Amino acid sequence: MNSGEKREVIDMHVASQLMAHKRNGLTAFERLLPVFREEAAMLVSQIRCAINASDAEGLHLTAHKLKGSASVLGAIEVRQISQSVMDEAQKGAYPSLECLQELEKSVEQFLASAQQAVSRRV
Repeated sequence: MNSGEKREVIDMHVASQLMAHKRNGLTAFERLLPVFREEAAMLVSQIRCAINASDAEGLHLTAHKLKGSASVLGAIEVRQISQSVMDEAQKGAYPSLECLQELEKSVEQFLASAQQAVSRRV
């Protein structure tokens, strides 16, 4: 992706729906963010391991899990990159190091944007 273009990181429709459900002082979005942070870190690490092991099936499965988690929270780029990784794995190919770095960067950008969205709603 072109680093100069403005990208939408969060699907605010999805995030707003999750923010509308509050329990024990926290919205569903706020409760899910720390879970996503941990899970995404673990899954990105597993994706890296699957690439290093030339494990296309493991790569596909792990990218699918990350795509699902990203979809639940509205993490647009994470979902898109995860889908690309899945597509590559299904062909028996492996994403480049740059793709993996872009995935890691998109997770961090989503988390930062999500915290800003939460802060604006408080």
